[in-house]
Amino acid sequence: MIDMRQAVQIAKHKGAELLDTSNLSLEEVERSKFSRRDVWAITLGVPSDSVPGAISPFARVDRKYRRFFIDVDSGELLAVKMREATAA
Repeated sequence: MIDMRQAVQIAKHKGAELLDTSNLSLEEVERSKFSRRDVWAITLGVPSDSVPGAISPFARVDRKYRRFFIDVDSGELLAVKMREATAA
């Protein structure tokens, strides 16, 4: 069984590999079900492709969000899905 920290590390590692970037931010972690399996649902933020190279440190950086479903028992990555940002 893997704990939350291990699940986040797996999601970040797989995310960097799949999305070809190491600039990932942790946005959300929760226990959930996916295909009848217990999972850690890890949401990572990824900079949008439309962000210019040189920006002010005070500029808003648009991000895309990806949800990684990590099996609680095995640590296997089961799926990656897009996550839409919702206004608070």
